Amino acid sequence: MNAARQRPARPATGPFVPAGSTGASRRRLRITGAVLAAGVLALVALSGMRSWWYSPGAAVDAFFGALADRDATAALALLDRQDRHDRRPSPLLANGPLRDKGYEPPSQVSITKLTTDAGGEQASAAVRFRVGGREHTGTFQLRRNEKSSLLLFHGWRITSGGLASVRVSGQGLGEVSVNGVALSDEDGDLPVLLGGYTARAAGGPLFDAPAVKVTAAAGADTTAELKPVLKAGVAEEASRQVEALIAECARSTEAEPPGCPFRVSRQPSVSWVITVKPQYTVQFEPGRGVVVWTSHDGTATASPPSGGRTQTSRFGVNGTVENIDGKVTYQYAK
Repeated sequence: MNAARQRPARPATGPFVPAGSTGASRRRLRITGAVLAAGVLALVALSGMRSWWYSPGAAVDAFFGALADRDATAALALLDRQDRHDRRPSPLLANGPLRDKGYEPPSQVSITKLTTDAGGEQASAAVRFRVGGREHTGTFQLRRNEKSSLLLFHGWRITSGGLASVRVSGQGLGEVSVNGVALSDEDGDLPVLLGGYTARAAGGPLFDAPAVKVTAAAGADTTAELKPVLKAGVAEEASRQVEALIAECARSTEAEPPGCPFRVSRQPSVSWVITVKPQYTVQFEPGRGVVVWTSHDGTATASPPSGGRTQTSRFGVNGTVENIDGKVTYQYAK
């Protein structure tokens, strides 16, 4: 009996796959993966930008960076508008004073503490910096901007801590200026950006007023007190003329010598003797200039030549010292 003929087994078949389609799928997968990875990286980058570039710390750093660049416009742009409007106008809130050689920007700036409220709308930054060879500290208050940048991020503005005030005390010292900006006695406290400033006065023919450096620290009120210094030889020449006046008056035989600091009741003739010399100083007095001021009176006695009653006169030598025709001139104030 012949064995039954068996048909060969048909190979297993699946869905029809066109040639080359497997490679295309892999490429699509790789592209999709790359796009997803790029998206993740972009989100990470955006998160990083938000966490620092648009943080309160970045606003404080940018503020001090603008001061280091001596750019008042950029620094003021980081201050809250309301804070600036609450301050009186000041000619020192401009680029010129910061670009003057008398300005010293804060250096070695560091943020020692940074806190944000639960709502993420308010922040506080404690800072440390150096000006004039000394370390200073301050606290900045910040507010999150209502408007966003790049349609995504909200920056920050400094509401307090970025400004201080400076007052110049220099009455009678001639024109007074701070970092090249002329000021008047009526200016009072003027808002300034943080840093070091230099106050100067024009002085006069008899005195100088050395420049004074002051530091405007965060939120502080500072006074630049200009003090006059008599020029060399002024006090000596004024004193010489005071002594010459006393000596000349003592040679007089009149009971009331004209233009003299001592006198007695009218006598036909007297002989003067200075028994105690007055003590005095030559100094600058605001509103008057250089003056001679008596701290202790002197004493002069007048005796009639015929041996009558001796009289005593206490006297001072108060007066003014002026520059007349280029010469130091003492004038006794009667």
